[in-house]
This record gives sequence, C-alpha cells and structure tokens, in this order.
Amino acid sequence: MVLGAAAALGAGPLVAIAAVGDHDRGLLAPCGRCRQVILDLHPDALVAIPDTEGRPSIAPIPALLPPTPTVIRLPHRSGC
Repeated sequence: MVLGAAAALGAGPLVAIAAVGDHDRGLLAPCGRCRQVILDLHPDALVAIPDTEGRPSIAPIPALLPPTPTVIRLPHRSGC
C-alpha cells in the first residue's frame, strides 16, 4: 500500500484521501482494511466517500470504523 511506503519514508501527515474505481465506477469508499491502515497511520485524515445517493461526501477516518473496544482491568483478588 502506498500509505505504508510513504509513512516508512517519513512523509508528512495525510490530510485527505479518495479512492476512485476504474471503468467509470467513480468515487468508492475504502475497504475496512484500508480504513484501518489510514486510521493507524493518519488518524486525523479526511476521507472522500459517496453518500447514500452517490454524491461525494467527506468524513473523518474515525467515523468510518466501529469504536475501538475498551479493555477493563479488574483488580486482582487473592484466593480465587
């Protein structure tokens, strides 16, 4: 993926990104794996996606992924 190579070379932060399909498919929403990579490398990035009617829309990358689970650490109880 180009994003990983750019990060490895020390490129600056990504501001916005869009995925466009070939054969006149137009603007596409990135797949889940690509969304996770964008979030991991550029958590403040904006992503161009089609809205429900196919028109271009902009969303922050965290809004395109489910919430991250929270780990709750329970106190250790002796004798269990």
